[in-house]
Amino acid sequence: MLDLNVRKIPEKYIIERWRKKERKETKKHIMQKENGDNSVLMFNVLSRKGADIASKASKRKRTYDYLVDELDKLEKNIDLMIQQEDQTQFSQHQGSGIEIANAEQQEQEKDVQEEHIEDPDTANTKGRKPKGIEE
Repeated sequence: MLDLNVRKIPEKYIIERWRKKERKETKKHIMQKENGDNSVLMFNVLSRKGADIASKASKRKRTYDYLVDELDKLEKNIDLMIQQEDQTQFSQHQGSGIEIANAEQQEQEKDVQEEHIEDPDTANTKGRKPKGIEE
Protein backbone atom coordinates (compact mmCIF):
# COMPACT_ATOMS: atom_id res chain seq x y z
CA MET A 1 0.00 0.00 0.00
CA LEU A 2 2.90 2.32 0.66
CA ASP A 3 4.41 1.61 -2.75
CA LEU A 4 1.08 2.34 -4.45
CA ASN A 5 0.53 5.43 -2.30
CA VAL A 6 -2.83 4.16 -1.01
CA ARG A 7 -3.83 6.29 1.98
CA LYS A 8 -7.19 4.72 2.78
CA ILE A 9 -8.42 1.12 2.68
CA PRO A 10 -11.43 0.80 0.36
CA GLU A 11 -14.74 0.11 2.16
CA LYS A 12 -15.32 -3.18 0.36
CA TYR A 13 -12.27 -4.73 2.06
CA ILE A 14 -13.40 -3.96 5.62
CA ILE A 15 -15.60 -6.62 7.25
CA GLU A 16 -18.62 -5.27 9.17
CA ARG A 17 -17.49 -6.68 12.52
CA TRP A 18 -14.24 -4.70 12.24
CA ARG A 19 -16.01 -1.39 11.82
CA LYS A 20 -16.30 1.14 14.59
CA LYS A 21 -19.24 0.95 16.95
CA GLU A 22 -20.82 4.23 15.75
CA ARG A 23 -21.45 2.92 12.25
CA LYS A 24 -23.08 -0.21 13.58
CA GLU A 25 -25.30 1.81 15.90
CA THR A 26 -26.49 4.15 13.15
CA LYS A 27 -27.55 1.12 11.12
CA LYS A 28 -29.32 -0.30 14.18
CA HIS A 29 -31.16 2.99 14.73
CA ILE A 30 -32.35 3.03 11.13
CA MET A 31 -33.64 -0.54 11.47
CA GLN A 32 -35.28 0.24 14.80
CA LYS A 33 -37.15 3.22 13.38
CA GLU A 34 -38.48 1.06 10.54
CA ASN A 35 -39.71 -1.69 12.90
CA GLY A 36 -41.00 0.54 15.70
CA ASP A 37 -44.48 -1.04 16.01
CA ASN A 38 -43.38 -4.08 18.01
CA SER A 39 -43.66 -3.44 21.78
CA VAL A 40 -40.66 -5.65 22.60
CA LEU A 41 -38.54 -3.80 20.05
CA MET A 42 -39.70 -0.43 21.36
CA PHE A 43 -38.84 -1.53 24.91
CA ASN A 44 -35.36 -2.60 23.79
CA VAL A 45 -34.76 0.70 21.97
CA LEU A 46 -35.88 2.72 24.99
CA SER A 47 -33.83 0.57 27.37
CA ARG A 48 -30.71 1.03 25.27
CA LYS A 49 -31.17 4.80 25.02
CA GLY A 50 -31.97 5.03 28.72
CA ALA A 51 -28.87 3.06 29.63
CA ASP A 52 -26.69 5.29 27.44
CA ILE A 53 -28.13 8.46 28.96
CA ALA A 54 -27.88 7.08 32.50
CA SER A 55 -24.26 6.15 31.91
CA LYS A 56 -23.42 9.70 30.82
CA ALA A 57 -25.44 11.38 33.56
CA SER A 58 -24.13 9.23 36.40
CA LYS A 59 -20.61 10.61 36.08
CA ARG A 60 -21.41 13.99 37.68
CA LYS A 61 -23.76 15.03 40.47
CA ARG A 62 -25.21 17.93 38.45
CA THR A 63 -26.09 15.77 35.44
CA TYR A 64 -27.45 13.06 37.74
CA ASP A 65 -29.80 15.50 39.51
CA TYR A 66 -30.91 16.96 36.18
CA LEU A 67 -31.71 13.55 34.71
CA VAL A 68 -33.64 12.41 37.79
CA ASP A 69 -35.80 15.57 37.65
CA GLU A 70 -36.41 15.15 33.92
CA LEU A 71 -37.32 11.48 34.34
CA ASP A 72 -39.89 12.43 37.00
CA LYS A 73 -41.40 14.95 34.58
CA LEU A 74 -41.38 12.41 31.76
CA GLU A 75 -43.11 9.83 33.93
CA LYS A 76 -45.89 12.29 34.82
CA ASN A 77 -46.35 13.24 31.15
CA ILE A 78 -46.48 9.60 30.06
CA ASP A 79 -49.04 8.79 32.77
CA LEU A 80 -51.18 11.71 31.52
CA MET A 81 -50.88 10.49 27.92
CA ILE A 82 -51.96 6.99 28.91
CA GLN A 83 -54.90 8.38 30.90
CA GLN A 84 -56.02 10.54 27.97
CA GLU A 85 -55.76 7.63 25.56
CA ASP A 86 -57.76 5.39 27.89
CA GLN A 87 -60.43 8.08 28.24
CA THR A 88 -60.74 8.53 24.47
CA GLN A 89 -61.04 4.78 24.00
CA PHE A 90 -63.66 4.64 26.74
CA SER A 91 -65.67 7.51 25.21
CA GLN A 92 -65.56 5.83 21.79
CA HIS A 93 -66.89 2.59 23.26
CA GLN A 94 -69.34 4.25 25.64
CA GLY A 95 -72.19 4.12 23.12
CA SER A 96 -72.48 0.37 23.46
CA GLY A 97 -71.96 -1.36 26.81
CA ILE A 98 -71.68 -4.72 25.05
CA GLU A 99 -68.59 -3.60 23.14
CA ILE A 100 -66.91 -2.54 26.38
CA ALA A 101 -67.71 -5.85 28.05
CA ASN A 102 -66.36 -7.74 25.03
CA ALA A 103 -63.20 -5.64 25.00
CA GLU A 104 -62.63 -6.28 28.71
CA GLN A 105 -63.23 -10.00 28.24
CA GLN A 106 -60.76 -10.14 25.33
CA GLU A 107 -58.20 -8.26 27.43
CA GLN A 108 -58.58 -10.78 30.26
CA GLU A 109 -58.28 -13.69 27.82
CA LYS A 110 -55.04 -12.25 26.48
CA ASP A 111 -53.66 -12.04 30.01
CA VAL A 112 -54.75 -15.61 30.85
CA GLN A 113 -53.38 -17.27 27.71
CA GLU A 114 -49.86 -18.43 28.42
CA GLU A 115 -47.74 -20.74 26.39
CA HIS A 116 -46.58 -23.82 28.28
CA ILE A 117 -42.96 -24.64 27.52
CA GLU A 118 -41.53 -27.94 28.67
CA ASP A 119 -37.94 -28.67 29.62
CA PRO A 120 -35.77 -29.89 26.74
CA ASP A 121 -34.75 -33.54 26.51
CA THR A 122 -31.52 -34.38 28.31
CA ALA A 123 -28.61 -35.01 26.01
CA ASN A 124 -26.60 -38.20 26.39
CA THR A 125 -23.07 -37.58 27.52
CA LYS A 126 -19.94 -39.58 26.84
CA GLY A 127 -18.44 -41.88 29.40
CA ARG A 128 -19.76 -43.88 32.30
CA LYS A 129 -22.62 -42.47 34.34
CA PRO A 130 -21.77 -41.50 37.92
CA LYS A 131 -22.87 -43.88 40.67
CA GLY A 132 -26.34 -43.28 42.01
CA ILE A 133 -27.85 -41.87 38.82
CA GLU A 134 -30.51 -44.03 37.24
CA GLU A 135 -32.30 -43.60 33.94
